[in-house]
Amino acid sequence: MHGRLLAILTPVALALVLGAGGCVRSYREPSLSEPHAVAKIRVIYHGGPNTMLTEDFRLNNRELPWPSERGHLDVAQTEAVRVRAEPSLWSFGSTFWHGVTLTELRPETIVEEYPCGSQTIGASTQTTYCTRYHTEYRTMTINDTVIDSRCLAQLRQFPQNGAFYVIQYDVYGGDRCTVRCYEQHPRPSGGFDLTTCR
Repeated sequence: MHGRLLAILTPVALALVLGAGGCVRSYREPSLSEPHAVAKIRVIYHGGPNTMLTEDFRLNNRELPWPSERGHLDVAQTEAVRVRAEPSLWSFGSTFWHGVTLTELRPETIVEEYPCGSQTIGASTQTTYCTRYHTEYRTMTINDTVIDSRCLAQLRQFPQNGAFYVIQYDVYGGDRCTVRCYEQHPRPSGGFDLTTCR
């Protein structure tokens, strides 16, 4: 895991890698004056190929404000976001991939017309053309993306106004990942306890 960095991708490349279709709007947090809860999104990578990584994190199908370059993946990352007190669907996706350049010979059918006789109509003579086909091979260079592993996980939640949550997304490598919800409760003596969300 050491030294693996996240890729910074253009939206077009991101859509190609994730297979996303259509446009995804960005999530807009409620204002401080609106009823809301706070969700701390914690992302932990326990394993995965040592290749490029693209992440797709959404709340109610809106792209979450997750920084595109997080640094090394062997450190848990946490980002807080205000969420509305309404039924919510959290979606997390991680795609490990690498690019390849392939060279291959591709057949190309060539159509040729050639004079194969003449035809006389009245005082004028016209050349008659025939068609022949042959195959030529051309070397093509193809840039492609190879998906090493992809993991998608979802969680349904109904955040309560004024509550604090931890939404934890764990990626274990291969195509295995989980997302869990914990509610954060302050202790009178300081600190806090986490309980599984109801």
